[in-house]
Amino acid sequence: MQQNLAAVFFERAMLLGATVAVRYKEGRGPYRDLSWNALSGMVKEMAAGLASLGLERGACAAILSQTSHLWVASDFSILANGAVSVPVYPTSSQADLEYILNNSQSRFLFVQNEGLLRKVLTARNDLPNLQKIILLSAPEGGRSLTDLNVDGGLVIGLEELQQLGRDHLSNQPTILDERIRLASPDDIATVIYTSGTTGTPKGAMLTHGNVLTVLEDLRQIIPLSTSDVYLSFLPLSHVFERVCGEFYWVHSGGVCAFAEGMEYVARNMAEIEPTMILVVPRVLDRIYAKVKAGIAGASGRARRLIEWSVSVGGQWAQHSWEQRKPRLGLVVKYWLAEKLVLSKLRERIGRRLRLVVTGGAPATKEVIQFFQSIGITTVEGYGLTETTAPATVNRPTKIKAGTVGSALPSVEVKLADDGEILVKGPTVFKGYYN
Repeated sequence: MQQNLAAVFFERAMLLGATVAVRYKEGRGPYRDLSWNALSGMVKEMAAGLASLGLERGACAAILSQTSHLWVASDFSILANGAVSVPVYPTSSQADLEYILNNSQSRFLFVQNEGLLRKVLTARNDLPNLQKIILLSAPEGGRSLTDLNVDGGLVIGLEELQQLGRDHLSNQPTILDERIRLASPDDIATVIYTSGTTGTPKGAMLTHGNVLTVLEDLRQIIPLSTSDVYLSFLPLSHVFERVCGEFYWVHSGGVCAFAEGMEYVARNMAEIEPTMILVVPRVLDRIYAKVKAGIAGASGRARRLIEWSVSVGGQWAQHSWEQRKPRLGLVVKYWLAEKLVLSKLRERIGRRLRLVVTGGAPATKEVIQFFQSIGITTVEGYGLTETTAPATVNRPTKIKAGTVGSALPSVEVKLADDGEILVKGPTVFKGYYN
């Protein structure tokens, strides 16, 4: 196992080379493909650009952006320097934005677009540590950065950062190799600010070792392959999407496609035909409600056939989880239900979708059971930012709807006398930053 996340990324890129790494959209056009070679080349240039600007090992750099392939490239360009990545929700209040940037002492900040840039510039006088902002998208209307009335060279564009990186690599070609080699499992990889229930946000320090342990645990429980296509749409600022989405895809998967936004997920599902998605329960509920509405609108005879088929699918799934051999009668009924109804229901949701992982809040037992009954493996887990996302998860081969499964292989869980959940293991965070 590699010692740090940047090493994992570049090893993966070397292994998969010219194959597709990410699929993304610009505007409302069709999806574009970016190979692992191209993505790793972009990350190297961005990372070397940051090094040329003075980003040092162990220092913090922040990302203020919606989920996208450029978010991922920014993340790994920071990690490739042995530095610490600090995600900031683009929906953060002005007060939280200022607090996070100041508490983390972030000197560098990636910003998605002009709107978010203006939000940062409004607080410029209250951000004494900030030395450079990298604008990930070009200014609107064909304008230049100087048209944004930004003086002093505070803001540079992505292309300028990459050019700085190319120049820096020509002079110091091994700088990134050296920094990646020095990063150890005990080094902090990211500080994720979680609001908790009271007071100001708290920055949970997650080490490379914390994350890599979770990824190895997930590989044993929910294996991915290079043939898997993952659709990413939850916020990368949240630990669930970051660890179980971005990092696990880089560690074990094939293609990651990025949705245009939460409101376009259904359309992008049809375009991408993913094999796996991560969801929060409200997304799962919306999909379920849409399918149920379609069932309710069917004629009486058709509706009874659908309901019978889903019931048979549920019995089949139950036998599978309990490792019981189904009787001949159930085998025949399931074959009929699959042929007439279940395969068509899966087609409506996602033709190739085989795995749904839900977390972040309690899912509805009825919804989990429905997805399982129609043949889409749907597992629920439980965890915190402080446990590097999942501490427990249902196993695809042994699901008990309404529960969050058992502990990850490296994690110990028990209940205190007062009912408090106690978690122990190498995935527990290092503490709160500053």
